Amino acid sequence: MKPNKIINKSIHYYNSHKYSEVIKLLEKEIFLYKNYYFYHYILGMSYLKMGNLANAQAYLKKAYTLNPTEPDIKQSIAILLVAQGKEDKAIRIWLKMIEENQETKRSELSLETIRKNPIQGTLFFNKKKTYDKLFPEIKIKTGKTLFKSIKILLTAGSLISLILAIFLFINFKEESILQFRSKSKNKKTINNITAYIDDIKINDKEKIENNEGQFVFILTETEIKNSFQKIKNHLKENKDNFARIEINKILNSNASESIKLKAKNLASFISRPDFITFDDYLDLKKIKKTPLIYSNAYVKWEGIVNNIEKKDNIIYFDFYVGYNKNALEGIITTKTTFDIDIDFKDSVEILGQIDYTKNELTLNAITIRTIEKAKN
Repeated sequence: MKPNKIINKSIHYYNSHKYSEVIKLLEKEIFLYKNYYFYHYILGMSYLKMGNLANAQAYLKKAYTLNPTEPDIKQSIAILLVAQGKEDKAIRIWLKMIEENQETKRSELSLETIRKNPIQGTLFFNKKKTYDKLFPEIKIKTGKTLFKSIKILLTAGSLISLILAIFLFINFKEESILQFRSKSKNKKTINNITAYIDDIKINDKEKIENNEGQFVFILTETEIKNSFQKIKNHLKENKDNFARIEINKILNSNASESIKLKAKNLASFISRPDFITFDDYLDLKKIKKTPLIYSNAYVKWEGIVNNIEKKDNIIYFDFYVGYNKNALEGIITTKTTFDIDIDFKDSVEILGQIDYTKNELTLNAITIRTIEKAKN
């Protein structure tokens, strides 16, 4: 069977809900299509529809690697994450797509659907009528979008990867130009995100407190409600660190499980800061007193480096915060997964994220820059 007919037949099977037939037809053709994203995508979607999340993840991950800008792949991965019980990560994908003006209406519908119909993992597949509308449509591809690339795969020999990469790059570049956002669209995105934040709220008859269990913080009903509202206010004001602190307070308190789940959903609106514009300051001494409150918060500190050590591809060192200015706040173990060119007692500025796991406080470095040591 010709390659284009194989793909067309697989699409026909998929749209006829014959997902096992798609898999049977395509998996044996791996050497023909191994560098073509759509092959991996439709296999991943078929496994996802069947509820085989492990295989769905493997194929969708490969499809994304080959074509990271394709919105349908991102949508499918978000659906997979929801089915895996990782709603917060799915929400991040949809918010990012809205920011990038990719399939905005579908992303907004996805957010609205998940919020109004909260689900737990694979229970997702028990409400097909509710969630089927979130799945991307797969239509028969025209020669321009599909068969040209298949033809390249057949005729290019050893140049398959290179030619396909060029072909995809050109298409992606054109898409990127079309997706350029205006200021008005940015404003609309901000308004949309604010609306999503407002939509996560404590219901009138919702249980607020959990009276059974062991908790770090015991809060009154009023304190829980106030803390929850603070999270929303901080997020809308782009004060993500302060939102994180309130989220941690709720997660380690006697707040009910439903309130904690909503706090986790709000955490998905927190974004990683950039080195240039980030100016929140958190005191290390204060963090050490109640580290649970500050777990996953971001900091930007100056100091010196000591005791550099590499272990299992991770670089560890002691970071003497403030020592370069002769005002030592404290010492925190810092680690990076990227190579660094710093030496013992170098003065550096680090943007990082606080980690508090198993009673151990560390700093995960995101960006490091060398600075001159302050003169006495």
